[in-house]
Amino acid sequence: MVERKVIIDTGPLLLLAFFKFRNGSLLPKVNPGIPKPDLKNVVTILEKYISSMRSVYTTPYVISEFHAIAERRAKLKENEMIKFLGEFIEVLSKIEEVYIEKEEILKSKNTWKFCFTDSSILIAAMNYDIPILSFDRPLVGYCRKNKIKAIHPYYDLYLSGI
Repeated sequence: MVERKVIIDTGPLLLLAFFKFRNGSLLPKVNPGIPKPDLKNVVTILEKYISSMRSVYTTPYVISEFHAIAERRAKLKENEMIKFLGEFIEVLSKIEEVYIEKEEILKSKNTWKFCFTDSSILIAAMNYDIPILSFDRPLVGYCRKNKIKAIHPYYDLYLSGI
């Protein structure tokens, strides 16, 4: 039996959260390069894919970036940010954290071309042999070039019909 696990990056989390909040009215603020007509279908496939996983992981760097980008892109004021997080808290609470030490990122020179967030999930994927779920094309490309499992939700799940 294949154990289904994935490490989720900021982009898929943001897409799911923005879709839930205000009936998806803020979705265009987080569009990760997906044609507008496909957005809702990609969210549906992404939700199904994530719910089929036995375990979904992320790093504290991703959670921090998720909060900062959501606040900045949606220009949510304090009370709106509380509502935004409240509508997504059930999903966030089911995601397990993998802690990657800052020192491990600093020692891993091959990840320096990426931000700390991407480096943290890249190192987690290598350490635990778990695929990354990300819209970040340079990160996914790097992973594939270096034989690290990575899944781009639009190209690998939606367009491929999985």
